Amino acid sequence: MEELFEHAKVTRWRGMLDEPTFQSRRRNPSCGDEISLQVFLSQGIIEDCKFEGRGCFISQAGASLLCSRIHGRSILQLRAQQPEELLGFDLAELTLRRRECALMGFHAMQDILNQSAELISLDS
Repeated sequence: MEELFEHAKVTRWRGMLDEPTFQSRRRNPSCGDEISLQVFLSQGIIEDCKFEGRGCFISQAGASLLCSRIHGRSILQLRAQQPEELLGFDLAELTLRRRECALMGFHAMQDILNQSAELISLDS
């Protein structure tokens, strides 16, 4: 959980990619937080990723933390990851409403994994 607080200050992962391979936008209707996650894939590996968004520090820090953990990893590895494994903290430490904020980036990543799976199946 401490790492989440540290990522509230990190700006390395913030921004937009020039040519993302995939992107996903998520909005939390209960609070209005928004996340846009972009990745650049090369041979099934996330070579670069960025996010932009607005909202509470948990949604923004969660997206930053997620980017730090998915960068350089294969989409096949990420498909097998559970949210708590990938984010590195116990979601039960947060209230239900805050869990949704923390998971916004993870859900955006799942959208991207689904998009990449569809593209791969079309190429087969």
